[in-house]
Amino acid sequence: MVETGSVKQAVRQGLISGYIADVWEDEPLIDIELLQLTEIATPHIAGYSVEGKANGTAACVRAASRFFGFGLNDWYPQLLPLPANPIIQPETEGKTPEQIVLNAVLSAYDVMKDDIAFRTNPENFEDLRNHYPTRREFAAFTINLKNPAPSIVEILEGIGFGITIA
Repeated sequence: MVETGSVKQAVRQGLISGYIADVWEDEPLIDIELLQLTEIATPHIAGYSVEGKANGTAACVRAASRFFGFGLNDWYPQLLPLPANPIIQPETEGKTPEQIVLNAVLSAYDVMKDDIAFRTNPENFEDLRNHYPTRREFAAFTINLKNPAPSIVEILEGIGFGITIA
């Protein structure tokens, strides 16, 4: 977490070119002025992906298992829900590598939807967290590409996507 006053000052003075926030000082009562100064703002949901919740649950089960001797030291939740559209086929014709990667990322998770929902009703901080929709991490998706440049494959694999080449 950061100190709100320092961030606001740094943004206003141009000491940082932009600010993205998921964690807020004094949440759920966030500083509205800081919210207005952010490029992207979310209500502390970065770890709310299916994988994030599964990893947190697994860590708790394993810790309890070690303490009580249950023998569940490798436990992990089974049958995580699949994404609605696990195969992404980004448009590549006439697109720059940056546009292709952006299209793939936004097809898996459009953070701006969370930003808009939060900015629209920041007073609903806890409600937005408590009713957060199912979201999968990039590793749950496969990007199907036609004749991709090696650099695009490297970037997409580097951020966690599976790749198939048509």
